[in-house]
Amino acid sequence: KGSRDMQDGTHRHGSRASRHVDAAENGQPEGESVPLHQYRIAVQRGDDLRELVEEQQAELSRLHQQLSFQSKVLLTLRNSTERRSVDVQRFREQGEALRTMERRTGESCNVGGTAGGHMA
Repeated sequence: KGSRDMQDGTHRHGSRASRHVDAAENGQPEGESVPLHQYRIAVQRGDDLRELVEEQQAELSRLHQQLSFQSKVLLTLRNSTERRSVDVQRFREQGEALRTMERRTGESCNVGGTAGGHMA
């Protein structure tokens, strides 16, 4: 129990449950009381299904917590990315301004033949 494959768990419980239904439905004329062994089978089936539901609820809860955590991480990444793109835009504008200033400086006083500079 515990960390078994959900598909396998569902299949195993499902087939056992359907055998119980078959046993409970076979050859009972209307109005007769259900034999004790069939009653026990039905109770066992109920217990099996309850156990399966509890396992699935625990799994669902775990997945919900995981999803909640991942959405917080994504939100943080998105905010960080937006801040970085603003920074990148600012750096681009500053770079353009520097290159423009450098070109003007180079044109006005062509020192040592490095007009325009070489900022890549």
